[in-house]
This record gives sequence, C-alpha cells and structure tokens, in this order.
Amino acid sequence: MAEKIPLATVRTDHAATMAQAAAALIACGRDVAARLEQAAEMFALLPQCADEAPALATPEPRRFVTIAECAAIRPFSAQALRDMRFKAFDRKNSRGDVIPGNGTGPAGVWIQLGAKVLIDLPAFDAWLESHKTTAQAGKGWMQ
Repeated sequence: MAEKIPLATVRTDHAATMAQAAAALIACGRDVAARLEQAAEMFALLPQCADEAPALATPEPRRFVTIAECAAIRPFSAQALRDMRFKAFDRKNSRGDVIPGNGTGPAGVWIQLGAKVLIDLPAFDAWLESHKTTAQAGKGWMQ
C-alpha cells in the first residue's frame, strides 16, 4: 500500500509548482512582447527599405512561342493549333478542288525553322481579332 503523504506537504508542493508555472508564463509573455515590439520596428522600416531596393525587372513578353506554350497561354489546345497550322494555306483535295485555308499562313502567324514550328503571338492575336463575330438580336449567337 502507498504511503500516506501529509496534505500540507502536497499543497505546498502544488503551490510551488503553480508559482513556477506562473513565473514561466510571465517570462514567456515578456519575451513575446519584446518580439512583437521588434517586429513592429521592422515593419516600420519596410517602406524605407523598399525605396532603397533595386526594382525587379519584369520579364519582357515573348513574341514567338511553341505550340505547347501557346496552348498554355491562349484558349486553344495544342491539337487545335496544329489543325490551324495544317489548314493555314489553300490546298487541293483529291479531285483537284481548292479548299480555302483559314488565313493564318498569309497573316504570318506560323514560323517554321526546320522541324520547329513557332507562333508569332502578335500576328496570331491580330488574326483572332479579325475573325471576331458579334451576336445579333434574334439571329442566334454567331453570324
């Protein structure tokens, strides 16, 4: 059986433990307050540092991109862009009839260097703008 410990001893030990915990919390609170003051001073210095810091150069927008890169930045899939490339110029079918192209070839959208095909983004955007249609009241969404 366990020994009986006098109640007065337990209370004094408990009181001492509570006092130590309270002292630790006070010390921790003081440390946190000091850190908050330091942080406030650092934030006060930020606008001054921002004026002294060199300006970061924004990257220049690229003019020529690959089909995969264009598919990531424009609302067309890579396969749709390849199809546009295939239909860029007028072509003939098996009977000799001329199938009109979509006009991206004469607009200068496509640049081919060996096997690499690049898209001229300003020319592509201009071609898109020239093919924009507007909805008319009562006549459907595309005319």
